Parts: sequence; C-alpha cells; structure tokens
Amino acid sequence: MAIGLKRGLVELTEHNPKWKTLAAQTIAVAVKNLSEVEELIPKLSEAGFFKSKLHAVEGDILVCDDNEFTDTRSYHIHIVESASVQWRNYINFRDYLNENPDSAKEYERVKITAAENHPSDRNAYTDDKEEILIRLLHEVQVWASRFE
Repeated sequence: MAIGLKRGLVELTEHNPKWKTLAAQTIAVAVKNLSEVEELIPKLSEAGFFKSKLHAVEGDILVCDDNEFTDTRSYHIHIVESASVQWRNYINFRDYLNENPDSAKEYERVKITAAENHPSDRNAYTDDKEEILIRLLHEVQVWASRFE
C-alpha cells in the first residue's frame, strides 16, 4: 500500500483497515534508554529515516522517512522511553479513544476541520488541535487513574 504526503501538507482520509498493521510496525516506539537510540541515528539515516531537527520535545526523538525525489514523508515515528510519561500517554490515549467513541468522533471532527482550514500548513493544523488534545489528555489521565 502506497502512503505518503508532500512535506508540510495536511490530508485526512477515510480509515483503512490495513493501517493497523502499518501502525503496529511504525507509529511509536518505546525503548529502555534514548541514549542508545542516539547511537543508532547513523544507521537509521542509512535506512532512510532521519532525526527531525525541528522536533524539540524533551524525552521524545522524532524520526521521519524522506523521499528526496518526491519530497514526501510517510512516517513520523516518535521514540520515547518505555518508563516515561510520554509512553503512558500514548498508550492511554489510544485505549481511551478506543473505549470512548464519542470522544474519538469529536477528536476526528476537530482534525477534519483543522485539515480543511490548513491544508498546506502543518503547524497551524497542529495548533488547531491543541485545545482538544489538552482536554482529552486530562480526561485520559482521569480515566487511566482507575487502573492504577
């Protein structure tokens, strides 16, 4: 399945069941120690995955694939430590949306509106989602605390 989007563009499409397999292979990765990943950056680059120079989130390494001929990216892979808050947030956010379809639909509506408003400005698209993400992350924390 061919996927990819020109750098900086935003496009949402209907769900494709094949994405489950791709997501399991590439969406977010938990590692024991980020310093070990830093040592692998040259090998990742050889494989076509490059560390983002613009991503400045503490405790999170972002690698992306780049196709220099088509100027597209297919994957944004966040690498975080398995014992980190970020990793728990990823897992809890996923599980919360899977168990709360109304929240998932609301998040989907915000994403669709943001994509329609900013089809060629990924930063503005991300900014438009910030309010709902903050609220949903709070809801996720309350929801996840039931299991601790």
